[in-house]
Amino acid sequence: MAFDQLRKIQSLTLDTNVLLDLPEVPKYKDLEPQGENEKARRERVMDSYMVAILCLSQNIKIRKIGMKIVEKELANSRDLLPIFYSIFPEPVKPDRRAKKLADLYVSNAGLQVPDALIVATAATNNVDVLLTWNRKDLAKDTARQKIEEINKSAKVHIPFVCDPTYFIDRLSRSEGSSTISLALSPSPVLRAYRLSFFPSK
Repeated sequence: MAFDQLRKIQSLTLDTNVLLDLPEVPKYKDLEPQGENEKARRERVMDSYMVAILCLSQNIKIRKIGMKIVEKELANSRDLLPIFYSIFPEPVKPDRRAKKLADLYVSNAGLQVPDALIVATAATNNVDVLLTWNRKDLAKDTARQKIEEINKSAKVHIPFVCDPTYFIDRLSRSEGSSTISLALSPSPVLRAYRLSFFPSK
């Protein structure tokens, strides 16, 4: 699967680091950033918020899949666990097949075990998009290419791993009579084709 083609999105999930941004939304929602670091942090937090809103929206035809490993990582957060359960009605855990695939990611793609389990569980459950801020390990081209090679060889679905900003900038819509279908473009799309509740960039 090439990374330079339009892809339909029928299912998605969020990594822990996206959900952990949500408690900071009130702090950054009306804040005028003072400096580059604060500006970058505000953009990240608000983009995490936008993808959470997307997941909660009822008029978007999309299957939302929650990873049990993410739920476990959020176990100490009383605020975030209810949000996680609201967003993700379909929790899935790594089965034997996912664990075997995760071992391949660790040995051949250099992923850490928790990251490998999240991607492998997404792959074995046919998740189209995994959103993460882990640009160092997961959301980088070399990691995506290794995951693609491993999954092709194992004849397993290939999830697209990217960060929320990439996702928002490339998300396009197709409106039917009662639902909105989504697709991910390889390049940023015109604002007219973005979902209406996404802020202008």
